[in-house]
Amino acid sequence: DWSKKDFKVFCSGLERYGRYNIFNVVKVVVSETGKEEAEIKRYYVAFWLNYRRINDWKKVIDKVEKGEKKILRLRQIRDAIQDLVERHIEEKYGDLYSKEGNSVGENPLPPRNQLLYYCWQTMVFNYGVGQKSRAYSDQEDGFLICMMHRHGYGAAERIRMEIRRAWQFRFNWYFKSRSAQDLQKRCDILVKVVEKENDESRKKEDKEEVKVELDEGKDKALQLSSQQPSEDQPQCMNGLSKSPNTHSDVVEIDSNPVSAGDSSSHPTL
Repeated sequence: DWSKKDFKVFCSGLERYGRYNIFNVVKVVVSETGKEEAEIKRYYVAFWLNYRRINDWKKVIDKVEKGEKKILRLRQIRDAIQDLVERHIEEKYGDLYSKEGNSVGENPLPPRNQLLYYCWQTMVFNYGVGQKSRAYSDQEDGFLICMMHRHGYGAAERIRMEIRRAWQFRFNWYFKSRSAQDLQKRCDILVKVVEKENDESRKKEDKEEVKVELDEGKDKALQLSSQQPSEDQPQCMNGLSKSPNTHSDVVEIDSNPVSAGDSSSHPTL
């Protein structure tokens, strides 16, 4: 038997995790209602087969779809932040780790799994109009980006605690005194900056690929044009070598004409 409270818990699980994440939906309903997993799975199937019989079923589905759109947006933000961080780490440390040795001069390289804690200090952002804030520096924005990469978008309270623990900001009272709401507002602005940079980077890569393809096509065309005369040249030489022989044969035939007085050419009657 399912009560109204159980139904609300089930619908909230669908809104939070989406209709396709059965495992987490079942886990939430089990923890909230105490029902068995097999019973919840049967109810899950029955709900999606007969949901149109529910009063105000459109409102329920709209809430589920809004939750799924939110999940999709969070995935897009996560992928955008991951692309930026990986591209920056590759540009900054890729050549160093490709070489032999684990140090640059006298300074040892950090382990690969700890690069996230070192890369934020060298991040530089291409702020648009109205995106640059005098209150936040590039290092502070880089730290926020890396913490979003670690804890996820929306974890402003965890990021606030990370700022308090970071020794690099032990004298930065402004940054340490920001509330979770202030940090979340700044993170929202940084997400737009990151997505813009990723779009510009993709466009640049596409242009470079098109340029490389055009250069390869030009090289192939030049190779074909350079090979064409070499193929025609032997034919011309063969034609020139044969022409003297033909003329010499004609001369030899003409050099021995048949005379009218030659008896061998006219049989006797």
